[in-house]
Amino acid sequence: MVLGTRTLAQVITAFVLVSVLIALAACASQPGTSAPKSSDAAVSEADSSAEPGPVSSPSSASTVPASPPSPSAASAPTAAAEPSIMYLGQASVRIVTPEGKVIYVDPYAGEDAWYELPADLILVTHAHFDHNGLNRVASRAEGCVTVTQDDAVDGDAHPVFDFGFATVVPVQAGFNALHDVRDCVGYVVELSNGTKAYPTGDTSTTDDMRDGTLAAMHIDYAFWCTDGVYNMGNAEAAEAARMVGAARNIPYHNDTSNSGEMFDRSAAADFAAPNKFVMNPGDEITLK
Repeated sequence: MVLGTRTLAQVITAFVLVSVLIALAACASQPGTSAPKSSDAAVSEADSSAEPGPVSSPSSASTVPASPPSPSAASAPTAAAEPSIMYLGQASVRIVTPEGKVIYVDPYAGEDAWYELPADLILVTHAHFDHNGLNRVASRAEGCVTVTQDDAVDGDAHPVFDFGFATVVPVQAGFNALHDVRDCVGYVVELSNGTKAYPTGDTSTTDDMRDGTLAAMHIDYAFWCTDGVYNMGNAEAAEAARMVGAARNIPYHNDTSNSGEMFDRSAAADFAAPNKFVMNPGDEITLK
């Protein structure tokens, strides 16, 4: 069959078009031809300041372990880096040990913020309400122990408590009409660095003060009850302080109002003990 010039040209053109279409179809069917991500897209993925949205990960992706949760306040005290003693008012004292353990003695007075450190140990000298405010210590570490006069007085004996971070030696307290020696104690708290603190609790002069038992302990900080109404006053407490010979003699429990800061600053100024050291409620000293 003889084709005209125009007809031949049309056939050639059609053949070329079909060949091109076949080639394009074959190219499109080849794998791995997706466009690469732009550099802007890569930067976006690495930008940690972007707010992440929910991401679905394929099951074959490797899993990165989540960071462990921060310890709760009840298991990790946020104590100061250095050991300290803080006076809270009335007969309330807080001690932070060199290990960061927290001890409250006769919790009752003071601001709520002063009780925020979780307690590891609570010491109660006797059952009167102004020494036994256990509800003030709302935050307690796991394993927190409370020692009261019931634990610390065994007839005429006083068992010693060794907690590792502190050794607690109960001593006599009372000896007056409202405080029986069988129901009251003071505590000598020795920390692991050798520092010794002695909150007397409610008391008049005791045999342990007179006979040298306390003097032999070489106490660093003695807190002397000095209200002069229910217990010994300034003069008797100053004389007892001379017997004991502590490095610092701190007047406390010198106010009977049970209101305000529960501390009489003028009475503290009149305390004439040797080595007198006045702490107002909220004062904290670092133990070297």
